[in-house]
Amino acid sequence: MFQGFNDKTIDFLWGIRFNNERSWFLEHKEMYQANLQQPMKDLSSELYDYLQDKLPNQGLMCKVSRIYRDARRLHGRGPYKDHLWLSVERPSEDKCNEPCFWFELSPMATATAVDCLVRAQPPCWHCAKTEKSAPKLWKR
Repeated sequence: MFQGFNDKTIDFLWGIRFNNERSWFLEHKEMYQANLQQPMKDLSSELYDYLQDKLPNQGLMCKVSRIYRDARRLHGRGPYKDHLWLSVERPSEDKCNEPCFWFELSPMATATAVDCLVRAQPPCWHCAKTEKSAPKLWKR
C-alpha cells in the first residue's frame, strides 16, 4: 500500500544527482529501494488498479522507470537517473496518438499529466523527402 514519499526520498535524489557514481549508489542502494523504488511501485500498482477498475475494457499497462541510465545514452552524465517516473497507458505499436497518464518525481519537483503525443509528420518523412529530391542516392 502506498504510504507516500518522504524526506529520505528527496535526500536520495539530491544525493544521486551530485554523486552519480556506482560506489555512492551501492552505499545507498537500500535507501533507494526502501524510499524510492518500492513507494513508486506501490503508487503505480494502486494507480493502475484504480484506472483499470474505471476503464476495464482499455487493456491498460503500467510502467515504472529504472534508476539505471541506458549505457548508450550517457553523454557525459553518470550511470543513474536523478528522477523516476511511472506511466499508465494502453499498449500500442505507435506510441503517438495514444493517451498516457504519467507521474515523475525528481529532487526539485513532481510532475503529473495526462498526455497525448501527436506526430506531426510520418516517422520517415525526411527519408521520403530526400528520396524525391535525390533519387540517385537511394538506388544501388
